[in-house]
Amino acid sequence: MKKIKWHRAGALLCALFLFASPLSLLAKDTVYVQTSGSYQAREGSAGFFRYLAYEAAGLSAEQQADARLAYRIVTGQPSKGLRNNSGKGLTNPADGSDATSIKNMKKAVDELPRVNQYRQIENQTQQTALADFNVSPSLMAVAQVQLNYANRNNYHAKSYQVAENLAWDLDNPYSSWYDEEKARYMTGRRDGTQQYRNIVTPTNTVTGLAYGTTNANGHKFGYSQTFCSQRNLYAAGAMSIGQFQNLFDTYYKKVRGQSYQPTGSNKKPSNLSSSALNSGKYVQMLRLYNPNSGEHFYTADPSERDGLVALGWNDEGIGWIAPKESGTPVYRIYNPNAGDHHYTTNADEKNALVSLGWRDEGIGWYSAEKEGFAVFRQYNPNAKAGSHNYTPDVDEAIALVTVYHWQEEDVAWLASGY
Repeated sequence: MKKIKWHRAGALLCALFLFASPLSLLAKDTVYVQTSGSYQAREGSAGFFRYLAYEAAGLSAEQQADARLAYRIVTGQPSKGLRNNSGKGLTNPADGSDATSIKNMKKAVDELPRVNQYRQIENQTQQTALADFNVSPSLMAVAQVQLNYANRNNYHAKSYQVAENLAWDLDNPYSSWYDEEKARYMTGRRDGTQQYRNIVTPTNTVTGLAYGTTNANGHKFGYSQTFCSQRNLYAAGAMSIGQFQNLFDTYYKKVRGQSYQPTGSNKKPSNLSSSALNSGKYVQMLRLYNPNSGEHFYTADPSERDGLVALGWNDEGIGWIAPKESGTPVYRIYNPNAGDHHYTTNADEKNALVSLGWRDEGIGWYSAEKEGFAVFRQYNPNAKAGSHNYTPDVDEAIALVTVYHWQEEDVAWLASGY
């Protein structure tokens, strides 16, 4: 598990259950939560940019701000420097072929040093003194969004005020950008040489690179490389390519290789020490399952658990650890028609459901408020009962959404441990 900056919003009732997606939470007030690698891998480059903005050590305030800008770019939020919206809505990091997917970003990051190798070739053959390119998170994000556009339209998006090189189906795109266009340039021609000039123009000092395989025009894969000067908006968070690679490799190792299979039940040991658990400040949230209705039920009362087990419910152990008290209660309400429960921290949602005939069963437990583990909420649109599941187990949450086609909803509340 790792700590990230997470933003939580109170849910608003638009129908019976309508919640914002987790990515929309980044515009709201902040709290810290912890998530595991598989969920972050599914976020693609957005998860990495958020990691740079809030977790990575040794970054300047300018670099952190640039990472936040990169996050806004790849998630389609309004951002500085946007010229048009031609690339908006084109990112899907869960799609392994998308330029924002974590595996395609890794390929691009691994190939970043190659541009400086060609600058050194230029210095050796043309007696120039070109400096190595630096890289910025925001230029990486711009390259990803614009490549997704180009892969669909076979042309530059021109969404952002940067120079861009494009290539398709070339294992080494510099064979076209540098070798072929330089040969043309050396004959005195300027047409068809802009990509070579982007690489060797001395005032171009910062770059970004994207790789992706999403294409509707017959190509197998494509590259976008973006360039700007030191005075450009997207240069503010620039760092050496080596530093950027080290940061990405650290993040990548933490988020890859996670299982996407359901865990069935949540019986992981608490991260809290025995002394903390015995301090009287925490309660164990017990999880049960009704094999007849499909409902999961959660309670801090062992006697309530025992009574339900006697009626045929399955005891699934400890779901998570909750604070005994906090300023954020989790309300428990019961639908007498469907025969299942709903849980929410939103008093307006609770009151709306009560007005529709649900029974208010009071406060079930409390949410952690500042630091804790996100308890994710999923919704089964096909279920008449047991339509919601709540779990801090990221693999279980992902499996329900990707394997069993539940709908991903908001972070429901925070657990103190699990």
